[in-house]
Amino acid sequence: MIQRDFYLDTPDGKKIFCAIDSASEETSPKALVLSHGLTGHPMEHMHMEARSYFVDRGYDVYRFAYYWDGDDTRKLDECTVASQAHDLTQIIDMVKPQHDKVFCAGHSYGGLTLLHANPDIAALSFWDASYVPTWFEDEAVPLKDTPYFTLSWGSRHLINPKMVAEAKALDEAACKSLANAISAPAQIVIAPETNRTPWRKELYNHINSPKEYSEIAGADHCFTNGDTLNALLKETHEWFEKF
Repeated sequence: MIQRDFYLDTPDGKKIFCAIDSASEETSPKALVLSHGLTGHPMEHMHMEARSYFVDRGYDVYRFAYYWDGDDTRKLDECTVASQAHDLTQIIDMVKPQHDKVFCAGHSYGGLTLLHANPDIAALSFWDASYVPTWFEDEAVPLKDTPYFTLSWGSRHLINPKMVAEAKALDEAACKSLANAISAPAQIVIAPETNRTPWRKELYNHINSPKEYSEIAGADHCFTNGDTLNALLKETHEWFEKF
């Protein structure tokens, strides 16, 4: 497997880190873009396993970062769903001319970002994607004497107040409007062990394009239980191969 790293310049003066994984120097007809979740990154276990799985099956895989430890890259506390959607769109616009078919999988908040971006590509897969993020109300805690918030998920993460305000505005009506606008075929994969599953099921109900719903038995949010990650990748691949 070959990995090539590069930085893509954005219109607002930032740089997006992206790793391209491929089987050879020759470009594959098919490409997969991975959209990681909030506080996640493209080197997470699930994304590293996804790159191996899909490269072995003839895809070039693009793993990019919404924030990164590098000069001029965004930091997490600068991000919003809107900024992430712009970055995702720019990556996809760069990828599309190089491949016959482009696919995208979005995990957690990366799925909500994918919903905002609404790319015109072959097919989408939402991996236990965030939808109607009411949980921000309880979990984003104001950081004393600053305008920022923290999310305490094992470690504390600094969150832009604009992202919190954005999440509060993403009520059911707003999210339903975004889902209704999706035009690409969409697969919604749910992890039943996630405590936010009811809202995530509604994403499937609100999408009008060709769609598929699946639950991975025993899966937690990051698909770390047992063989659930392999089941997720298998179902995603089978969905993409229909297009």
